[in-house]
Amino acid sequence: MRKLNSIIDIEAYYNTNLNRIPEKLKEFFQEVINEEHYSKDELVINGIDLGKHATKHLLVLLPLYGRIAKLKLAGLNLKAEGMRRIASAIGKMQMLKKLELPNNNCGTIGAKALAGALRHNP
Repeated sequence: MRKLNSIIDIEAYYNTNLNRIPEKLKEFFQEVINEEHYSKDELVINGIDLGKHATKHLLVLLPLYGRIAKLKLAGLNLKAEGMRRIASAIGKMQMLKKLELPNNNCGTIGAKALAGALRHNP
């Protein structure tokens, strides 16, 4: 997936994928488009069954919230593959102090992928 660097890129991505982005994730895209995400110190996303196909939208969002100290992704049903996919994005969040990932069914494989990504995070 191509890395989106500007608000214009994000807005174009959002408009192109509007019908595929889960409703509860749309508010976070709007925060980025409106440049309100810079002031956030935490990101909490609860109870969205992202499944296999919608995880890519989370992958677009996470790098944009790189300054947050707390990340909680609860009940997203990421499973092992989804956790493996987002682990590297989480591992690059240098300001992250608290991480909560309950009820994501990631199993041992997903946990190992996350542990590997966090190994280099201070």
